[in-house]
Amino acid sequence: MLVALRLRRLLVVIAALALFGLSGGPGPARAQTDGLLPLNDPLHHFLERQRTAGHLPEAFVTSQPLSVYEARAYLDSLQTLDEERGVLSASARRHLAQFQGRTPFPGATWMREWTGALYENGRDFASVAGDGYGFQVNPLAYGTIGSGNRPAETGTTWQLTRGARVSGHIGDHLFFDSRLTENQEVPLRFRFEGTPNQGTAPRRGFVRLAGDDDVYDYLQATGMVGGRARFFEVRFGRSRNRWGPGIGSLQLSNHSPPYDQLQIRTSVWRLQYTNLFARFTDFQTERFRGGERGGITNRPRRYGAFHRLGIRVADNLQVGLFESIIFATQEDSTVSRTGFDTAYLNPIIFYRAVERDLGSPDNAMIGADAEWVVTPGLRTYGQFVLDEFTFERIGTGWFGNKWGWMLGAHVTQTGLPGLGARLEVTRQRPFLNGNRFTPNAFLHYNDLLGHPAEPNSIDVALFLDYRPGSRIQAELNAAFTRRGRNPDGQNVGANPRLDADTRSSSYVDLLDGVQQDAFLVEGHVGYEVLPDLFVEAALQVRTVDDAVRGTERFWNPYVMVRWGLPFQSSRY
Repeated sequence: MLVALRLRRLLVVIAALALFGLSGGPGPARAQTDGLLPLNDPLHHFLERQRTAGHLPEAFVTSQPLSVYEARAYLDSLQTLDEERGVLSASARRHLAQFQGRTPFPGATWMREWTGALYENGRDFASVAGDGYGFQVNPLAYGTIGSGNRPAETGTTWQLTRGARVSGHIGDHLFFDSRLTENQEVPLRFRFEGTPNQGTAPRRGFVRLAGDDDVYDYLQATGMVGGRARFFEVRFGRSRNRWGPGIGSLQLSNHSPPYDQLQIRTSVWRLQYTNLFARFTDFQTERFRGGERGGITNRPRRYGAFHRLGIRVADNLQVGLFESIIFATQEDSTVSRTGFDTAYLNPIIFYRAVERDLGSPDNAMIGADAEWVVTPGLRTYGQFVLDEFTFERIGTGWFGNKWGWMLGAHVTQTGLPGLGARLEVTRQRPFLNGNRFTPNAFLHYNDLLGHPAEPNSIDVALFLDYRPGSRIQAELNAAFTRRGRNPDGQNVGANPRLDADTRSSSYVDLLDGVQQDAFLVEGHVGYEVLPDLFVEAALQVRTVDDAVRGTERFWNPYVMVRWGLPFQSSRY
């Protein structure tokens, strides 16, 4: 009955989309989807590859997601460069023509001829365009079924996601992008916190349990409205972000669920300056306040202000300087504050100085990153964050010396057209991202806003990405993480959710605690049937070797159909 009901709902969504598509509209349809690019989508990958190849010296592609309008400008630049110098490979030209709407995506022509209405613009399921406006509707679906060694009565894992994306523009300056999905999931590794009706799971946000209490049931909604001018782009709504030259970011990664935000991006000369003001949820059941009201718990809030200045020093060298601060509301803090502190709304101020003037326990972090195209096809990059330090105690293991760094390399000239490779090494000191006052930790729904390896760790990650320009697509992610986890009843800085004043010692070396080695391999290979509709085979293997608890191994081969959604990595 449950499956039949879900299928009926999916059919209703698809029927509604079809009616929208058949409705037609005046004027020609736009060739590209409006709004924001999904993180980890093919166009982001394509632009980063062209940056590494040396074909986009003016592009700032490290503060993601990009808007479609930023991406279009970079695509136009690539087309001009290729027409003048013929620098693109055959597969890159095919991708470029599709992304610009000059050629349809796979299967679009056949569907348009068969239905007479769908995929009119060669990319979107249904679209309407006229003088000064355009709207697009696309289905969202993600269905998997696998059989692994899941520690339960049955080894079957599955996920059923269905929904829709609506995007568009009005006039030359206003755009919007809204996505809604309903989800049920039986994961390979069950990790749930809270009560069955008031809980969370990694990367999922608010989750309740359904069925036999091992099924995640959750909604995910994102929506952004934005405005563009010559030098500015303003966005408001709910979404994820990833800032930094690597796939794993120490400042702001896409590991946490979506959050409410206001973002201002200023681009002028060789500079791009980005401001982000955000609201996060502090999910700790013992700190719920307000009680139950209609079955909904009033959860504590934490807020954040972030800014990053990107500087194009040379065509092959970019440098970024950034700062972040996290702070809680009055009910959760010793500071007299009931919401977002207006002192942090200043877009060009040094947050650490403001925090000291306020005398608050707010949690500030500064850092820098850089990327260098050493030669066409090889880009190296790095990132450094400084949470806190005492100069006199550098090198002593003082717990308050909290920093992390990441080094990486991206290669596109691999000898196989369409294959790219990345390698990243990350090291994070104990107590990084945490605070003496836990509401000010760099967390959202208990997921880190930074790198998913978490503090007190060394992480090595490899990423392979194969997109030959045909209907085939494949990815492989592999990671080895060595952590010093907290021993039972002790705090050596491996868990930023704990109060730093509960530390077992004030002097902690990297990897102190119980040694834990974790291996992760996940990959998929698929065939594009229709635009953004893939049929795929996938595999996930995870091993956790703990010096005290022993070894756990999880593996899960599965098949998958995904429509309008990128592959869902467990970490990125």
